[in-house]
Amino acid sequence: MPAQLTRARRVRTPKRSILARITKPSREACWLWTGARNSKGYPAVRIRSAYVLVHRFMLAQFLGRELRPNHDAHHLRDIYGCPEHCVNPLHLQELHALFHRKRHLASRKCNHNQYTKSYEKREQFRKRVSKKRNAAA
Repeated sequence: MPAQLTRARRVRTPKRSILARITKPSREACWLWTGARNSKGYPAVRIRSAYVLVHRFMLAQFLGRELRPNHDAHHLRDIYGCPEHCVNPLHLQELHALFHRKRHLASRKCNHNQYTKSYEKREQFRKRVSKKRNAAA
């Protein structure tokens, strides 16, 4: 029997299709995503008609479980100096969404500009209202 017929056909799993789009120079270095990115520049892929952020997928694979509800994959850019398209799970950390946003607001190295602007506007409005209330009292 020819060798071509005896070989099993490789099935393209989501993990294989994602790993095929990553350049890995070493375990510690940044793993750069070469596939598509979303509007904010973060790696994204469609798996079984669902839109998945590659950071979340890689961290879940590394942890061996899904990320907890209301948790994000935080990129440790301040430590490793990574670009947005680095998907090395050693450079990622699972954080609660509120702590994640607070950390970005504190560092001001934030790609969540829309959230930052709306947060700042709410804080300015809250301060103005409290000043008016204190002046009226």
